[in-house]
Amino acid sequence: MNNVEENISSIHVRMPSFHGEVAAVLRETGLAPERLEIEITESVLLDHGPEVLENLKRLRATGVRIALDDFGTGYSSLSYLTEFPFDKVKVDRSFVRDLQGRPEKVAVVEAIARMARALSMNVTVEGVETRQQLEVLREKRCDIAQGFLYSPARPASEIAALIERIEGAALPQGASGDGPTGGAVVPAPAAAAEGHPPPNSRPVLALVHTL
Repeated sequence: MNNVEENISSIHVRMPSFHGEVAAVLRETGLAPERLEIEITESVLLDHGPEVLENLKRLRATGVRIALDDFGTGYSSLSYLTEFPFDKVKVDRSFVRDLQGRPEKVAVVEAIARMARALSMNVTVEGVETRQQLEVLREKRCDIAQGFLYSPARPASEIAALIERIEGAALPQGASGDGPTGGAVVPAPAAAAEGHPPPNSRPVLALVHTL
């Protein structure tokens, strides 16, 4: 079974009953908690009450993964990365545009990747459209690439065929899978690095370089 990634609004995360509702859905569907990844944006963390942190901590304690989406834009604060229990940071696509000709953007992406590794978080980079961008991100040891390089957004009826094509394709070392912004997000073959059980996680197309 592949993983399920879900964008959650600030309204839901601020509801005291949110973690209980997620647990109920997991029981109803039979989805293992570690297969669910909840994505929130930094707006959720602005002027947050105690219920937000409580929800995130309880969800993570059950095995649900928490990702901070669109990191690096808006109200970015490094304090979020130490105050909240994130498993993954998703770097906003704005840092990927003109990556080859903008060394300052490369420096920012590399800094985020280094910081995330030090905090035991994975890094997904959004908006990857070219193999040149992919090579830069691989060099900077980002974990997962997401973008039109692999596929634009597809209707649900085409997902099974898309996964079959990706699994059967002889692609170079990279990461792929379907993501909410269109494109690819897939666990790395070094499954432990992404927190998924090896070795049967599929598809196995990774951007990970081990130390």
